[in-house]
Amino acid sequence: MFFKTHSRINPQTGRLSIYYRLVENSRNALGGITQRSIMAVGFMDDVNTEELHLIADCLNDRISGQVRLIEDSPKVQDYVGHLYTRLVKEKRIDRVLEARSRSASGDWQRVDMSSIENRDVRELGAEWICLQTIRQLGIDRYLETRKWSDHDRDLALAHIVCRTVYQASESKTLRYMQDNSSICELLGLDAEEITKDRLYKISRRLYAEKDGLEKHLSCKTNELFSLEDRIILYDLSNTYYEGEMRKSVLARRGRSKEKRSDCPLVVLALVVNVEGFVKYSTIYVYFIRKVYQ
Repeated sequence: MFFKTHSRINPQTGRLSIYYRLVENSRNALGGITQRSIMAVGFMDDVNTEELHLIADCLNDRISGQVRLIEDSPKVQDYVGHLYTRLVKEKRIDRVLEARSRSASGDWQRVDMSSIENRDVRELGAEWICLQTIRQLGIDRYLETRKWSDHDRDLALAHIVCRTVYQASESKTLRYMQDNSSICELLGLDAEEITKDRLYKISRRLYAEKDGLEKHLSCKTNELFSLEDRIILYDLSNTYYEGEMRKSVLARRGRSKEKRSDCPLVVLALVVNVEGFVKYSTIYVYFIRKVYQ
């Protein structure tokens, strides 16, 4: 909810003044954004731009039931109380959520906002969603059936989550775990004890479980989403390495879809269903078929 303005003659002063309306954005049936006028407010010649934004913010907080921690000026509070009363009385809002009562029995404390500091701020949202998805898919339970220890299982889950949220090498993934992500706190791991070598080791152990994991995930996604794999699609692609890859038994030079035929390549194959769920995957040696005349 915000204020929209236009110029109008003020009948009390006879001069051109700014007339205010309360407006909100709404989405129509076609998915477009439109503005809906909620209430005509009138003239507020004694309000400056900063106070106008504060009034709109306070009204939104009061309607949604949020409590403001910072006291506003008496003028702003008077306008908010008057406009909120009009909104309720004229039934201009669909739902009214009253803020928590500031009764004498409540334990209210004043906080000096300038004394608040943020320390060790970490990302949480994407990590939490990925972790819940992994648990819904039963990857943690599958690793338990494969006799993985609790620490190795949690480290593997942390690695999967971080590589999903932040696609990078093991070295950069380690820095992301220790400096930015909250995944270690979510899984009860000590980020300082995790090393790059441990991530490399856990990656190799996960790859060794590839065939069993793919079978498990194929069945689990069918069960969760009631899928029937009647149509299966097979797709081939290739990716390149910028290094020499001299000791690699898979990488070869050839024609690249990404126009990087100067780099060693590997071929990736995916089997997916029509819903886009990956059923099986594999990596092939890239080879060049030569035709001799």
